[in-house]
Amino acid sequence: MFELAFKFLQIAQQTGNFRLAAKAFLPLIVKRWEFVWEQQRFLLDRPSLHETSIKKAMDLEGASSERKFIVVLMSILPTLGIGNKSKL
Repeated sequence: MFELAFKFLQIAQQTGNFRLAAKAFLPLIVKRWEFVWEQQRFLLDRPSLHETSIKKAMDLEGASSERKFIVVLMSILPTLGIGNKSKL
């Protein structure tokens, strides 16, 4: 899922169409995440700890599709054992 998301980000950056791409890809990542959450939750790193922030990110209202896409990715990253902050 994240490999596809990062490839998407690279293509969006190269084409300069991030808004259009985020709008198209966001429903796909949400659907894929629902499958992972239901069927592969046991593979995640402390899913219960991050469940609330992930749900809030997916239910974010009034935000642009670009912002929501990034917030959703950032909220999911910790469940994969990847920090969502840059190293100092």
